[in-house]
Amino acid sequence: SKLVGSMQEKKQGKIIFITSATTFRGLPNYSSYTIARGATNTMALTFAQELAKYNIQVNAVAPNFIESPTYFPTHLLENPDTYAKIVKPIPLKRLGKPEEPAELVAFLASDKADYITGQVMPFAGGWC
Repeated sequence: SKLVGSMQEKKQGKIIFITSATTFRGLPNYSSYTIARGATNTMALTFAQELAKYNIQVNAVAPNFIESPTYFPTHLLENPDTYAKIVKPIPLKRLGKPEEPAELVAFLASDKADYITGQVMPFAGGWC
């Protein structure tokens, strides 16, 4: 792609995929979703190997159990019994805040992470 070509010319770049922590444990009844996210993780690992010689770091952040009205509508989170059921499998016993994985992505995109490549980082409160 043109973007990778530009990074190759500059001899630097960052590619960060957002995938899913479900690839570490599987998720019953969501096989297509989990398989697609797993393929993206493998793509990140492969690109990291292929692009390292150009000083391009490639990683993936794999969140799950992050507050989102799409996955966790407000009416579910406001019910204490329902919330307790949602967070039961999470060792930290809470949902992540959207800014938490965003901070990890910002770090990976920074020059402080120039030596990190080929990593798939689960971000799910210890669930995986």
